[in-house]
Amino acid sequence: MVEVSNRSTAPAVPHAYRRLDFCARFQRELPRELQPGSCRPWVAIERPEIVVPGGGTLRYRFEVNVPADAPAGECRFAVMIEGAEPSIARSNGLDMPVTGRIGVIVYLTVGDGAPDLEVFGPKIATLNGRQIPALRVHNSGSAHGRMSGFLTGTDAKGIRMTSHPRISRFCPTKNARSS
Repeated sequence: MVEVSNRSTAPAVPHAYRRLDFCARFQRELPRELQPGSCRPWVAIERPEIVVPGGGTLRYRFEVNVPADAPAGECRFAVMIEGAEPSIARSNGLDMPVTGRIGVIVYLTVGDGAPDLEVFGPKIATLNGRQIPALRVHNSGSAHGRMSGFLTGTDAKGIRMTSHPRISRFCPTKNARSS
């Protein structure tokens, strides 16, 4: 369930829809088309259009019906809610249309789906012309895994340094370098 609030005095009419299959590294756009292995057919949203009264809050429901024969793994999807019509912001004689989009990201483990992370390194890698400490992480599991922590060391000049992973989410069967 997602709660949508409207702080305006006028009613808001946002639209809701599903977008899935977003585990690609640094992916900025979520694909609308059905991806191979997508769990989109399992996800139901309450209704595509809602009315949130001025100053009000509405609870918006979605559900996932996992088929009995679904393989172990992970269903990753986003419920997207966005304004149907842009609001007009007025300032110094300028009218500017403004709209927003909220994405609620859901990770649902199916059966005994789990990550299996393997870390290789550390090593020195070049990023933007600079040499930095790096690890390579491989996930041979059936669900995404997360990594956190710090890598501490001393450089060639004896200066102590600490770094943390730049990437923390590792999707199944994906290799990534974390620096």
